[in-house]
Amino acid sequence: MLRKQTNEYYNFRDINRLNHQMVSNLRNSLVNFSEKSSKDWQVNLFAMHAYWRGNDDRILNAEIITALDKEIKNNPDLSYKGLFRTLSLLRDSDLSIAMRYHSHVFSIAFAIPFLSIDYTGNLGKVSNLLDRIEYKEYSITFNKLEESTLSNLLCKIESNNVKIRQKLVKSCVGLENQLLEAYEYFWN
Repeated sequence: MLRKQTNEYYNFRDINRLNHQMVSNLRNSLVNFSEKSSKDWQVNLFAMHAYWRGNDDRILNAEIITALDKEIKNNPDLSYKGLFRTLSLLRDSDLSIAMRYHSHVFSIAFAIPFLSIDYTGNLGKVSNLLDRIEYKEYSITFNKLEESTLSNLLCKIESNNVKIRQKLVKSCVGLENQLLEAYEYFWN
């Protein structure tokens, strides 16, 4: 559930180069992680944003699948799956890489351990959400994407999977309670 970076969050001079580097770093990290892991992983890429023009996640997903070149078992189905199918696929996952804001929310809701790629910066919505659930140790900002860091975070998430799931269940309950309190405050 990845996205290309845009200049609305950071003002990069060479955003295209950074997005290309992200694909390369993700590819190398996934290969490195799969070699270290005792589990036989399969990569499934979900497009959460599929407009007919601009920032279509399916284009990024195709670049990643091409870069993986069968080094890791993957599902090359790049079709847009819609909300219910995406949620069903995520629910059945062991781990996710969340970049889009709603991929973070859905991973928390299903207690799916996730590596967060924060594209919004220190004051942005992703960073704020991660602060609220105390999940920054499993996050990396877009401008600091490095192959070794991504691979190490994936290994850390895999080895702490049960503990992270328990933490996410508690975090989800806490967020639900905060939402109910906000509804009560504004509508009662």
